[in-house]
Amino acid sequence: MSTGSPAQTAPPHPAPETVPPALEARGLSVIRAERTLLDAVDLTVDAGAFLGILGPNGSGKTTLLRCLAGALEPSGGEVSLAGRPLSAHDRPAIARAIGVVPQTFTLDFKFTVEEVVALGRYPHRGSWGRMDTEGDEAVERALADLSIQDLAHRPVTELSGGERQRVLIAQTLAQETPILLLDEPLNNLDLNHQLEVMQVLTRLNAEGRTVVVVVHDINMAAQYCADLVLLSSGRVAAHGSPGALLTPEVLLDVFSTRVTVHRQGGRPYVTPVSVSRRRAAAGAEGLQVHLITGGGAGVDILQELVHLGFSPSLGVVSVFDSDYEAAQSLGLTVVSAPPFQPLSPETVREHEDLVSEADCVVLAPQVYGEGNLADLEVAGRALAGGAAVIVLTVPAIETRDLAGGRAAVLQQALLDGGAVPAPDVGSAVTEICGLALRRAEATTDSDAGD
Repeated sequence: MSTGSPAQTAPPHPAPETVPPALEARGLSVIRAERTLLDAVDLTVDAGAFLGILGPNGSGKTTLLRCLAGALEPSGGEVSLAGRPLSAHDRPAIARAIGVVPQTFTLDFKFTVEEVVALGRYPHRGSWGRMDTEGDEAVERALADLSIQDLAHRPVTELSGGERQRVLIAQTLAQETPILLLDEPLNNLDLNHQLEVMQVLTRLNAEGRTVVVVVHDINMAAQYCADLVLLSSGRVAAHGSPGALLTPEVLLDVFSTRVTVHRQGGRPYVTPVSVSRRRAAAGAEGLQVHLITGGGAGVDILQELVHLGFSPSLGVVSVFDSDYEAAQSLGLTVVSAPPFQPLSPETVREHEDLVSEADCVVLAPQVYGEGNLADLEVAGRALAGGAAVIVLTVPAIETRDLAGGRAAVLQQALLDGGAVPAPDVGSAVTEICGLALRRAEATTDSDAGD
């Protein structure tokens, strides 16, 4: 029998301490003058986050930021700061926790730049309003961060709009709060100062600050923000990383604008390529266009159609074609196939399904061989089924027919059957726009008759 000391039970390891979110909104709603500005918004901003808020004008970006800052009382829901309701914190405590750069601010007093920046230290002042011991250094750092040391002794009333904006940002940086909320801080700034501001915010975030910034420049947000939230009509449309959110489909839905999305340094880069739906060609949304192309032959007309508000599908293209790349970047439906191989029955069926749904089929001036003659046959069936078919005829089919003349025969059969010849992209686009307009007018007349 053992005569040693009784076995000791090791004390359990303490559970890791959970850090509450820096800010949290739950069911946040704002209604003013019977207009809903925010509608049941839920948003969590973790400590140390760098969050960009994007959205069209009037989507609720400024309203959300003001609620997070405690500057606007919501009609419903609640904002929490560090795990406690914002209403449970007194105003001085909030001012020491949250620094805010508003979208608009009037600086009409003849204070010097240094004096205005020093106002950011007000929440830290001791009794009798004395400057705190670290105040002077904080002001100097803020002036240096925004490169406005040379303006320190000038009255703010003598500054340009961009200079005033930098002073306002410096004032908030001098406040030295763990949370920074900035509403369109890049307004009125030229490009080098926009970059300067975003780089300063990146550094502060790396040092542990939580940064929430409203910006209009999608690419600037994508370059610097770790996470994005997209607002639309007062609701959160999407929330996540720039790579996950900034897709042609999401941006078309939120901003009503067609874009291409490329990668630059691992981050998405967005280029608008079409007008708003409200400014699209008449009837564009109601006309389904399918483009039969390959070898890059359809890129020009594809881009023209997208600019005018159409959302064409296309096929059958090689995954290495520029047609395929363009369609992918625009978020369009595309049927693809391996290069240098005959089209499989499955691919042909998938293509035929898209063609059967189209009101208008366009044949780009691609090169034809044995592998893609089925494209012309599919177009023939579409024509027989009542779809409008437009054939781009230049360069001449004889120069593109590598199938022993069979492509030329099939194209001529299309033209003889009523397909519309178009010598160039402009002519084809004009024909498509005319077709869209006629269909829209016919629909309007039919509705009026009902």
